Amino acid sequence: MKLFTDIASHLGLSPLSERDDNKISDLRLDSRKVQPGDLFIAIKGTHADGHDYIASAIESGASVVLAEHSPSGSTCDTSRIYVLPDLQDRVADLCKYFYDNPAAELSLIGVTGTNGKTTVASSLYALLSDLNLPSGLISTIDIRYADKVIDAELTTPSVVDLYRILAEMRAANITQVVMEVSSHALVQGRVDGVDFSIAVFTNISRDHLDYHETFRNYIDAKKLLFDQLSSDAVALINQDEKHASYLMQNSAASLRGYSLRSLTDYKGKIMDLDGAGMRLQINSTEFISRMTGRFNAYNLLAIYGVAMELGCKQEEVLLSLSKLAPPRGRLEQITSASGIYAYVDYAHTPDALSNVLTTLRELRGADAQIYCVIGCGGDRDKGKRPQMAEVACRLSDVALLTSDNPRSEDPWQILKDMTTGLTHDNYRVIVDREDAIDRAVNLAEPGDFILVAGKGHETYQIIGDERIDFDDAEVLNNKLNNKN
Repeated sequence: MKLFTDIASHLGLSPLSERDDNKISDLRLDSRKVQPGDLFIAIKGTHADGHDYIASAIESGASVVLAEHSPSGSTCDTSRIYVLPDLQDRVADLCKYFYDNPAAELSLIGVTGTNGKTTVASSLYALLSDLNLPSGLISTIDIRYADKVIDAELTTPSVVDLYRILAEMRAANITQVVMEVSSHALVQGRVDGVDFSIAVFTNISRDHLDYHETFRNYIDAKKLLFDQLSSDAVALINQDEKHASYLMQNSAASLRGYSLRSLTDYKGKIMDLDGAGMRLQINSTEFISRMTGRFNAYNLLAIYGVAMELGCKQEEVLLSLSKLAPPRGRLEQITSASGIYAYVDYAHTPDALSNVLTTLRELRGADAQIYCVIGCGGDRDKGKRPQMAEVACRLSDVALLTSDNPRSEDPWQILKDMTTGLTHDNYRVIVDREDAIDRAVNLAEPGDFILVAGKGHETYQIIGDERIDFDDAEVLNNKLNNKN
């Protein structure tokens, strides 16, 4: 149990008298999670300002509050509030001190990029676990270590939650931690002070421009991960990506590359593929994978490269690679007795959707049709909406444009944005997502393909302020089973 006077001294606050109620049990950024004895950190976020919740945190039992400025009009106990104007820049330092720098005792592997982060991170965790290496996972889907599985709230947790999770993993004797690192997390300092042993770059294409505003800003956000690497770290880069060299400009890390096109450290070649998987060659050695598609070949190369950089044995790595199945919601096949090939995928960018549909086109028979159910999220990058519709129409035979987490926006307006300027005529607009899936199933014949894209592992729809249960895989499975 640390005393606030220790923290105050570390942060450079004015000396404070030691009081019993200044014992800190934990740190919190979210006032809803404050427990008696916690220290509440009030900072201004993207959508909310922590200063507005100081009174609530104190009412919940916060022993101490750190804030960037005094709360206005507050009637709460101000004796517990201490002001640190540069608090936003000091949170990571505070976490590192409070949790005793857990990252220093862990080998951290960070995975960033537009697409493939979840597949690489989750599959790498599965591989390392199969090799009996005590490993942890922090991903878009969940957090895993020892015998714990915790649903994830963010791709990369808040800085406080991240340090807490790493401290818990250290206490559980975990040695390797694989984590997805989002562009939002990098810009917001959620991984500040975290020393990564290996950083992986998968690819980059348009995404999150509602937040980053420009593609250059988005690239620069990803670049932050490699800028902070030490000379002892390794940067594993997809060298077939044209922005790869830019990401490494200011990095002190050792560079390793993987590629399907050119000779590099980890060179791959697709020998054969079908709906059940593919035969892949890495550095002249072949193995069979249960994953399929060119984009998954890149993912497997990244996983293999990390394992080799960690010093794992090649034959053991290849054996484990051959066992890997795609994570939930990543080209997840839904079996059908009717002979229809149905898939659910998280593809929610033009590039990701193109990758998946291109793979299905390579797999289908000569007369098979592809039906693509796709939407675009509300309160997100509006510029990609017509691009998503264009890709769906160009690469599928019938595109069923529908809702996907409309949030505060009118679903019909989102669909109007998607179809504006669209020159294809092979699409149908069905605002209700379940109805769109139902239509795809009714249209499909044996041998045809259905792709329900955009939500993947998510089991909800966000409509207005409501979070409604909705699982693409479950709905698709039920529709297929009830097909006459």
